[in-house]
Amino acid sequence: MALAKVHRLRHWRDFQVAYQQGKRYSGNFFTLFKLKQFSPKNKYQDKSPNKFPDKSPDKPQNRHLPNLPASPIAKSLDSLGEKSREKPTEEILLPTKIGVSISQKVSKKAVVRNRLKRQILAIYQNLLPQIVPGFRLVIVVKPRAVGCNYEDFLRELRQLLTQAQVI
Repeated sequence: MALAKVHRLRHWRDFQVAYQQGKRYSGNFFTLFKLKQFSPKNKYQDKSPNKFPDKSPDKPQNRHLPNLPASPIAKSLDSLGEKSREKPTEEILLPTKIGVSISQKVSKKAVVRNRLKRQILAIYQNLLPQIVPGFRLVIVVKPRAVGCNYEDFLRELRQLLTQAQVI
């Protein structure tokens, strides 16, 4: 059974951001990068609130057009927008996304790399109910992991996730 799409980290930019800005946790077989995900609503919260001009009816919106009175529909839409802006911003917890990176230094054979990746994703899927939402996790496999069994992977991933305070 494959990992659900909402939990997959797929784009190379997401991996790069996790490598550059994330916190690193190392073990014998893996290196874990953890990065807190920001919800789309709170992503630009720190920026200045006056980024867009004020849409009050007494100021002309376009200097090339005459100053016309606003229609009743536009006024009602503006009042709806004001009501939605009054609500306090809530933090939306995004599901934790995971990506696995295995280089050819681990093994030249794609069959071996894919087997390791499937084992790691199966472990993650079993630990998914315990994992706190809102993180990007990248697991980098070290060359020592080729000769290890499933139980060693499970033990070390659980240890790294606990150390990173994700479980």
